[in-house]
Amino acid sequence: MTTLIDVHTHLDAPHFKNDLHKVVENAVKNNVTIMVSNGTNPESNQRVLKLAGKYPEIKPALGIHPEDYLVSLGLMEQPPLPVQPFDAGEELKTIEKLIKIEKNGVVAIGEIGLDNYWVKGQLDVQLKLFHQLLDLAKRVQKPVIVHSRAAEQPCLDAIYSSNVKASKVILHCFSGSKAVVKQGADAGYSFSIPTNVVRASSFQDIVKNVELNQLFTETDAPFLGPFKNERNEPANIVHSIKKIAEIKGFTEHEVADNILLNWKKMMA
Repeated sequence: MTTLIDVHTHLDAPHFKNDLHKVVENAVKNNVTIMVSNGTNPESNQRVLKLAGKYPEIKPALGIHPEDYLVSLGLMEQPPLPVQPFDAGEELKTIEKLIKIEKNGVVAIGEIGLDNYWVKGQLDVQLKLFHQLLDLAKRVQKPVIVHSRAAEQPCLDAIYSSNVKASKVILHCFSGSKAVVKQGADAGYSFSIPTNVVRASSFQDIVKNVELNQLFTETDAPFLGPFKNERNEPANIVHSIKKIAEIKGFTEHEVADNILLNWKKMMA
């Protein structure tokens, strides 16, 4: 079986604190040998780098999640996983420095974007940072992995105006309308499909309506699993491959081969 890819996961989350070695081992047994763990704040970014140094299958992405940013500014209540206050400007500088250290192997800027679900009316604040992160991605020539919950159109508008190369954009867990999905697809952006595609019609529709050469697979582990009330993990990518193949009318091998090719093009 071709190498399988989890382009968006959070393996630094406390959910994996006691058995990450088993999670990685299980993923590799299921041919998931590329797992992109996305940082969300300064502490998370450092944890991701340490994991990548320990496990060659884990690839680091460094970013500032919009929710973590709002928490740090005091504009959002602390989430279940507390976020320490941080200076976003300083972290931008740190991320750029870390990316330039080639041995770190940073593959993307992520998780970044906009969120209008938990806190409404703060998009202007988020947009300033989002544009700074998009500018950083252009400077260091890295793909962006974009969060856009309840802010899909503003995210697309920001990316388009930033002139980030379309071939370097991954829209993570995108939940926009069919018209907005089409807009993103027509712009050349890629969509990463979470493992709950096996039961979520919205993601099944994206698979139906977006060409295979613009699709990736993700878990968002420990969240969005294929089975309710179970911790998600990268090994579950096999379920996404099966479902995408079913929807597209391809073999699982063909789907896996195409997604691997998409990855190679994205990283070129």
